[in-house]
Amino acid sequence: MKPFRKAVIGEINGEPVDVYTLETKKGHRLSVMSYGATVLEYTMPDRNGVFENVVVRYDTFEEYIDNAMKLGAAIGPVAGRIANGEFKLNGMVYHLPKNNNGNHLHGGSTGFDSAMFKAVQVCDDEVVFYLHRQRNTGGYPGELRTWIHYRIFEDGQWRIRYVVKTDTDTLVNPTNHSYFNLNGRLDIGVSNHHLTVNATGYTELNDVQIPTGKIDRDADFLKALQKGENLSVIFKSEHPQIQAAGGLDHAFVLNPLERVAGIISCEQTGRQLIIETTSPAMVVYTANGYDDKTFFGGKKPVEHVGIAIETQILPDAINQKSFGDTILRLGHTFESETTYTPCVY
Repeated sequence: MKPFRKAVIGEINGEPVDVYTLETKKGHRLSVMSYGATVLEYTMPDRNGVFENVVVRYDTFEEYIDNAMKLGAAIGPVAGRIANGEFKLNGMVYHLPKNNNGNHLHGGSTGFDSAMFKAVQVCDDEVVFYLHRQRNTGGYPGELRTWIHYRIFEDGQWRIRYVVKTDTDTLVNPTNHSYFNLNGRLDIGVSNHHLTVNATGYTELNDVQIPTGKIDRDADFLKALQKGENLSVIFKSEHPQIQAAGGLDHAFVLNPLERVAGIISCEQTGRQLIIETTSPAMVVYTANGYDDKTFFGGKKPVEHVGIAIETQILPDAINQKSFGDTILRLGHTFESETTYTPCVY
């Protein structure tokens, strides 16, 4: 490993925002900042050995202050939507801010993505961010202590690990919202990418993108993704779920018998990214909508600029009994881990 680098990228309320860069001797580079524990850069080679950044990022730090697309950000305490911004826990009904079509999305305006994390451990191959979240922040019960570990290995594989503790029963379901574009350039979208999802089903959505409770195991686009379909074919699908979302914005139930959760491939560059996770599900979002901000290198937004792979427990699980358990009990610790392995073909 090369020695880690630290730099100041900006400030929030007078507090400096630090960027930590971890780099292998081969040239794989992972850069993350303390604001939102956000991934800014991950470089990997193409089939010709050319290293380029493959995560979507804004052109300036200031554009991250209102990060509507959640580019690269840590998401929490609960990823995804909570129906009507309400949930019941231990006999009490909790009301959360409604920030998305009458529902609560990604922790609202006080979510992890807009929090200042502190780097509590830094070495050449790893940085650990810590956030102490005060009780009842954003309407959630409990005082949370969250550690997010970012680590890169000599072969370019990188890993995110979450550790969360609470002082009372609460909800926890974090993820990362990095968008991948294996073209290595942001003026081309991901319609030329293939995506393999090792899933047994996906959660059907209603008209405001809340799960209906049905796990669909027979949809044509699901079967296509199980075989590694080109995303241009998926985007043209006449399936009402794809039409309504304008692409993929769906949670997939991962096959517990498969080690690999998903694979992103780009034939033009020969780049491939293999995703493994301890989480039972992952949301795939193909940037079906975008803001008017400028991406890195002065690039203007294009349709489907990236693929977000959000490993987690199924969204709205607190209101869907069969979707898994997002309740973190007092005295227990939440842990999850996701790895991204680069390949060339």
